[in-house]
Formats: sequence, structure tokens, C-alpha cells
Amino acid sequence: MTNASDDRIQQDSGYEMPDEIVTASLFTGAGGYQDYGSRLYGVEYLYNRLDYRLNPGRGLQLATFASAGKRQVRGEGGSRTSVEAGLDVSWFHPLYRSWVMHLANKSRFRQAWSQGETAGIRENGLYRFGGFGSLRGFDENALLASSYTIFTLEARYLLSRNSNVYAFFDWAWYRKQTPSQMLSDTPYGFGVGAHIDSGMGIFYLSYALGHQFNQPIDPGSGRIHLGYVSKF
Repeated sequence: MTNASDDRIQQDSGYEMPDEIVTASLFTGAGGYQDYGSRLYGVEYLYNRLDYRLNPGRGLQLATFASAGKRQVRGEGGSRTSVEAGLDVSWFHPLYRSWVMHLANKSRFRQAWSQGETAGIRENGLYRFGGFGSLRGFDENALLASSYTIFTLEARYLLSRNSNVYAFFDWAWYRKQTPSQMLSDTPYGFGVGAHIDSGMGIFYLSYALGHQFNQPIDPGSGRIHLGYVSKF
């Protein structure tokens, strides 16, 4: 297997963004949505020591960023101080023959202050997560949060250079803090899946059950998640 190695530190305003950005929402008015513009400055650090990018058998991959700046909300006087930070880390460790353990964490933090006091974040300024690539067992981007962390445990069996089957467990904590609502929960999802080599790319397929807010697990509410990654 080839070794994928990459260490980078760069100044930006988040993932793969230029040094200075101005963002504006497409939402207006009621329902917790409001127009805003923000200018954030930040740094990002990338570390990659995977033995093979598409189907790792061992190694560590890490990406972390932090940014800060000002956010102006239309219709409200003054500006708010806004801070964001994130972490994505994956660790692969061989167990026995073709068995590999995969541990991962994905975390995001976003907070704003106005005149020295914590300010709630409008609905369109919250993170969206859930589904393929984050918390399996839930619809895509069904959960909203100002901060969240997701831990993943997978037991993988490598079928070939680009294919594997696995069982997984995802556990999350999140907090949603808006001007009108404050809540937190610890949802989780579990199931089985496979990465299937199609020649030109790799299909991701998984079946998962999710649980949140002390609701009983319903086998009939399972989610099938599909994805595709090109080899090129």
C-alpha cells in the first residue's frame, strides 16, 4: 500500500476558504431566520499519516481549525464577536489479519457574544449534521446545533484493496442555543455497512438505527445511507 503523508498549517477562515470572507444568509425574517454577514479570520492544521487513503489499514488523519471575527445581523444595532472551531480525526489500527479498528471524532463549536454577554445563534447560523458522514441512523442534516461532537467506533474487515464490510456505533452530544431555545441531547446510531469497489470509484452503503430524546428504538425506522467516492 502507498503511504499518504501530508502536514500543513495555513491561515484561512475555515476549511478551504480564502484569508478573508464575507458570508450572507439567504433567509430573512421570521421563524428564527435572519440575514447576516460575517468576516472571520482563522488558521487550519492538517495532518495525514494513513497508509492508504481509500481503504486505510493503519494510520492517523487529523484536521483542525479555529477562526474569529465579527458578525453583523441585519436589523440589529452593532456587531457580535463570533468564534468557531472544529476537529476531524480518524485513527485506524490493525487487529488481526484483515480486521481493523477505526476510531473517529468530529466536533464543531460556534459561539457569539454581544456587549460581553453570550448571544444565541439564529437557525440559519447553526451547524447541520446527521446522516452519511456524521451521525448515521438519522436523515441527512436533520439535526441543528451550535456545538456538537460525534464519536465513532467501527470494526472493519478488509475484503480487498478498496473494499470492506463493517459494524459501527456513532455517539453524539450536541447543544442548540438560539434566541428562543436552549436544548441538548445525546443521540446515537448503530448498524452495519460496506465499501464496495466499482472500478471507477467506491460505493458506500450502510444500514443504521438511530435513537434520540429517550425515544425507544424502532427497527422500522432504520435509515439506508448511500455514498460514492471517485478514485480520481
